[in-house]
Amino acid sequence: IKDKNKYSELFNKPSMERFVSPYIKEIFFIDKVLFVEGIDDYERIKDRLISQNFVFYNCDIIPIGGIDNNKLERLKFICENFGVDYKFLLDFDYVYKNKNLKNRIIEFFRRKNIDSEIVEILKKQEQEDKEKFKNWWDQNFENFFDEIKKLVNQDIILAPWFDIKDIKNKKIYEKHLDN
Repeated sequence: IKDKNKYSELFNKPSMERFVSPYIKEIFFIDKVLFVEGIDDYERIKDRLISQNFVFYNCDIIPIGGIDNNKLERLKFICENFGVDYKFLLDFDYVYKNKNLKNRIIEFFRRKNIDSEIVEILKKQEQEDKEKFKNWWDQNFENFFDEIKKLVNQDIILAPWFDIKDIKNKKIYEKHLDN
């Protein structure tokens, strides 16, 4: 372990109990991993790859049961210390959970003169407004998504859907996964 202090900070006992998942142990037996938020993401993406004859050799997709920054940091730490290449495929609602990314997107929307009501909804982050933003996003994401992806850390793949269970337009899902 390269950084023992960081290890102690990330893996203290009380928070570790919430972190352990039956899938996490797979990390130690593969060379590459795609982390996804939940079982729905895992099933849809794995089915899509299998239908395209993708061969899972020394790689896997692992659902991590939701997302928070501590969990991301822990998984990055494990992968980096054990030489595993990794990416996170996160639903667009991750923007609501990451203050720095949310602020970069708000600034981007302001520069693009996006409807100020939409910017305020994203800024306030009220649960009742989330549906309004989600509807706006579903209608407008193709205009901005490629540029927004550039605002995200390189180890995160931001999906255009808010939550994979909410996908109404299958073309959105298929087009994104094909990339």
